[in-house]
Amino acid sequence: MSTQGLLERSNGYYFQARIPKQYLPHYPKQIIREKLPTENRKEAIALVRKRWAELQAEFERIDLTSTKFKTTITPSEIEHIIKLALHSKLSADDEIRDIGVDDDTFSRLEEYVNEADISEKLVVSRGQLTHLSTG
Repeated sequence: MSTQGLLERSNGYYFQARIPKQYLPHYPKQIIREKLPTENRKEAIALVRKRWAELQAEFERIDLTSTKFKTTITPSEIEHIIKLALHSKLSADDEIRDIGVDDDTFSRLEEYVNEADISEKLVVSRGQLTHLSTG
């Protein structure tokens, strides 16, 4: 049984989609190919369907706003982002406390946290919510 967008390779499953000509200026390549984080065919099919829906939403956003990025976020997305950020920061804090750090390492970690904050803000401001994860 074939599922549109599902590519099966010896090293796993992939989502693959050809970008229609009218949307090519918004994408770096004509074909999107993304490795799926599963070895289970049923899960891969579900992930492909979800990714197709996301891609269609991007196309609709391009048609409406001339950009594939979201320009607004819903209250539930805001809550989700806050939970992800809090989880990430608390997990990192727990790891640091477990291993302990010297002053030099603490200084480098502080720089990293500042860079991560800037990166998170950029992702959120561009509406690229799929780039956030609980890692």
